[in-house]
Amino acid sequence: MEILLIFNYNTQYDSDLIKFLKKELQSLTRYYLTRSWEGGPHIKVVLDNETDIYQIEKISKSLQIWMTNIPINPMAEEEIITKYKKHASVLSKLEDKEEVSTMEKHGTVRVVDDPFFYHNREITHLFHEIRFDLQDLLSELYFYLIDNKIPIQAAYPILFHYVSETYKVDGMNKGYFSFISHVHGFFELAEKQQLSYNEESFEQYYQNNKTYIDTFAKEHAAFVHKWSEKWKDIFQVIQVKVDDVTDQSYIERIRREFTSIQSNFNNDFHHRFTKYADDERFVYDQSATVYRFLINLLYMSLPFLRISALKKQQFIYMAYRYTEETYQINWREQIGITD
Repeated sequence: MEILLIFNYNTQYDSDLIKFLKKELQSLTRYYLTRSWEGGPHIKVVLDNETDIYQIEKISKSLQIWMTNIPINPMAEEEIITKYKKHASVLSKLEDKEEVSTMEKHGTVRVVDDPFFYHNREITHLFHEIRFDLQDLLSELYFYLIDNKIPIQAAYPILFHYVSETYKVDGMNKGYFSFISHVHGFFELAEKQQLSYNEESFEQYYQNNKTYIDTFAKEHAAFVHKWSEKWKDIFQVIQVKVDDVTDQSYIERIRREFTSIQSNFNNDFHHRFTKYADDERFVYDQSATVYRFLINLLYMSLPFLRISALKKQQFIYMAYRYTEETYQINWREQIGITD
């Protein structure tokens, strides 16, 4: 599978670039967009295996010509390169990636093989298929927030909350446990690496933005509903296929991950959640496996939406707090902890 890498260091032209890509790719029904910071900020265009190589080369040449129209001050470009090199270590730790020191020039367009692989060929193929299908909604969301001048911290906590609503047990949201797990793992990692992120600062950020979050939920209910329905549909798609794409080695992989939680994490949530997860047999529960795939797909979608590793953690924290306040519960009560 081929992908196009487009290095753009002038963020003021980001929406123009996305519009151009949509126009240039309109004859293709199977592609999706994502981003990465490795080697410099760039957009990735992931193309279907059936895309003709000559068509890829044609698109690449058009992009190379179009990128010459995006101005970049040489000093500004050098500042960005210096910044990315300086923060490469932190970024690589936050996103669990290897550090890349080589930086591409602004305007560079490259065609490379897609390195993405998740566990086995079947799951990898399923993820690609869903991401092809999801791209239209993600593009709509990208421009919806721009056109309506919506602060991202107002929108994404609600949107993430409704992704977590796809996984319920006895009418109660269980999907938000995934958000709690990720963000409390992040707090522990931040403390170990002496980074200034903690639960107190995230809670303050949530409280400061609650009014904007509630306003977005009310004033943009139609879009929120559309978003919610799409993720419900994706959950159903995965549920139909999950038994065909998972194998015993995948189950063992997840079992090992759950088993290692106690040794790898020392925070309150993971310490308490281990027994609860074992009692509920999350490793072997089909719906939990489906949701695990679903949440991975959500996280894979975030770079295109320009949500950084830090913003991701802030928004999933806000989403889980919104869920708790919506249901008037807290995670300790849900896993049977009352002390």
